[in-house]
Amino acid sequence: MAISRRLQRHVGAKTEAQSSEDVFPPVVGMQAPLPRHCMLPDVKPANEGRFQLFYLSCALALMALQFTNLYNAVNWLPNSVHDNLVDLAAIDTDLLVLLVLILSYRMLKFIIVRISWLFRPRMGNTVAMLIQGSLLFIYFIVTVIRFISIIYKYPLNKWLSLLLLPVLYFLVFGPNIPQMLAKHLPSLSIFSKPSHPYELLVPPSTEKTSKNIFHACSFEPEAVRREVFLLKTDFNYRLKMVFYEVTISTYYGTIVPIIFCKSTFHLDMAFVVGFSILTAVSLFLMSFIHKIPADYLDTLHKSAVHLGRWRRHEERLVSVPHSIWSELTIWPKGVNVKHVKGLFKAEGINNTAEPGNSMHIKFYMMFSQPEYIYLLISAVCVLCTLLEFAMLSKYRHWQQVLSCAGLLATNYFSLYNAWRDTLILYQVYKDENIHYD
Repeated sequence: MAISRRLQRHVGAKTEAQSSEDVFPPVVGMQAPLPRHCMLPDVKPANEGRFQLFYLSCALALMALQFTNLYNAVNWLPNSVHDNLVDLAAIDTDLLVLLVLILSYRMLKFIIVRISWLFRPRMGNTVAMLIQGSLLFIYFIVTVIRFISIIYKYPLNKWLSLLLLPVLYFLVFGPNIPQMLAKHLPSLSIFSKPSHPYELLVPPSTEKTSKNIFHACSFEPEAVRREVFLLKTDFNYRLKMVFYEVTISTYYGTIVPIIFCKSTFHLDMAFVVGFSILTAVSLFLMSFIHKIPADYLDTLHKSAVHLGRWRRHEERLVSVPHSIWSELTIWPKGVNVKHVKGLFKAEGINNTAEPGNSMHIKFYMMFSQPEYIYLLISAVCVLCTLLEFAMLSKYRHWQQVLSCAGLLATNYFSLYNAWRDTLILYQVYKDENIHYD
């Protein structure tokens, strides 16, 4: 009797294990619906030239305000030897010119490229490339001459601080000399106007496969995954460019003047350091909104909807109907599939992602609801504005009040654009979710 009970338990356990490993036929009658995308209003950002001019103006204005914090004078006292509110004689002209040249590089490059465009129809690409290369070469020569003059004036520990630009470039983009030359010297690629307003800012290896940012509603899962990879690469590169440009502008505009300030001047170190931090945040918000605008995030959102998401079942052996995952199938919502990494359930409208792929999971989490990205940017804008108002009410010296006012004026631009795009994205995707529900 005991033997028969043990035999029944053994057979029952074996049958349960076998049923959990059985592959059920694919679910019939369920087809993945084609996602229906909502259109955004036409809220494209300013063109590149206008933005570069505005960004340069803000960076130079904030640098000038930092110099007023460092070299302010008390000319209103009876025995004062200064005639101006700022001790202009104490500011090193060579250092000032070098900092202006470094901060103006992107704007000057934009102007040089446009000048070469004027000569292209009449004289051809070769002459236009020579003109562009010659003007850039003159710029680099002038910059090097100013740097050499600073080497003879200051000790080693100070002029070495000016070498952050090439060091940071190699840290961010890697020691890729051909890529650096392609970015900073003339090339044939700059003479091809993009058909889409957002040119793909990726390294040359991926530029050969896709030159423009766009979304194609494809029925091929492999095409969707390839589009996701290209968009992920482009987004990461844009984010690198934002951090790189902001770091250069903040460092050379607000930190280098502190390093080169003479020890005879009394500095309110807490204020000048706080001013540098707020300058970095303000320039980051401005550059992020321009480089990653709302319609660009909408393109990534559309691709994320086609990519979908898989949720892993908590228990590996679950007796539920499932199919073997295939990379050539677009899986509908609610379907269970068996993958080498486990048993997964589809949770997206369309599901072409590879189950357990960390890159696909992160892409869907970030861009399935991109309005939260702009909501975070808007919250940072509000916090910076409130902090600057608090500083404006606390400080009494004229240069500090002027500096806080300059930061506020810079943040107003980012605050308006961030909240406008946040409200637009929220309303558009709210209607889209209602349609899917």
